Amino acid sequence: MTTLRNLIFGILTVISFSVFAQKVDTVTFKKGQQELDNSNFKEAIQLFSKVIAKSDFAPAYSERAAARWYLNDLKGAVEDYTIAISLCPDSELYIHNRGLANQQLNNYEAAISDFKTAIKLKPNNPGAYNDLGVVYDIVGNSEEAENAYTEGIKINSHFAKLYYNRGIVKANREDYQGLIDDCTEAIKLDSLYTGAYYNRAKAYWNFKKYEEAITDFDKVISIDPDYESGRAYYCRGMVKWSISNSFKDNVYETDVTTTQEACSDFKIACKKGIIEACNVLKTVSFCN
Repeated sequence: MTTLRNLIFGILTVISFSVFAQKVDTVTFKKGQQELDNSNFKEAIQLFSKVIAKSDFAPAYSERAAARWYLNDLKGAVEDYTIAISLCPDSELYIHNRGLANQQLNNYEAAISDFKTAIKLKPNNPGAYNDLGVVYDIVGNSEEAENAYTEGIKINSHFAKLYYNRGIVKANREDYQGLIDDCTEAIKLDSLYTGAYYNRAKAYWNFKKYEEAITDFDKVISIDPDYESGRAYYCRGMVKWSISNSFKDNVYETDVTTTQEACSDFKIACKKGIIEACNVLKTVSFCN
């Protein structure tokens, strides 16, 4: 629970409780944090609300926002983050988190504004640039998305997700070599980055670099056979089918062994619910 909470909401700003000794119920606040860590979200909300009833304590609003988020009360989370921000207007953490909540609510313009403000307050935060890029990509502004990812990479060149996300943006405008390059960088940083292998494989496939594509699809399947609901099997089958049924010296040739391997992949993909694979099996008599 604690790890997930840190990933989504960041680490709570350390605040000296002695400053608020006469006003803040620190005992109740800490109990609320314990309940939040234990995934007892309703109980946590009740405890943070008790703290808030006695004083406007920004961390209590922020932590209550976190609990509301886990209960899918995103509007309530935004409201609490907004109050926390009004009490601590220079808190990059609260603003960034409100941006994430706004993104989940599809309030993209508000999210962009929050991420930009968070970046102004903490310019060396690559995560904020990544989140800004994601929202720009969602709204179709690929140029700004790529710029955001690139700025994040300048800050932290070891952030695999920034390379991956930038590669996806490049692929969306059919810069498949750019996708390959960025996915390769992501894989160097994270050898188990399934999405990077999968999308690089599709780019190789587009360039008819079949062996490279198969190698990457093999890696996807070895890491997570159910990635994209098993679509890697279907894609690998299609690549093998392209290899096994081709023209050579103006003669149509069929490699029976590779064709059988393709059929095997189609059957696995079909069992996993990939409709395209099922359709191939219906139309290709060789696979039956």
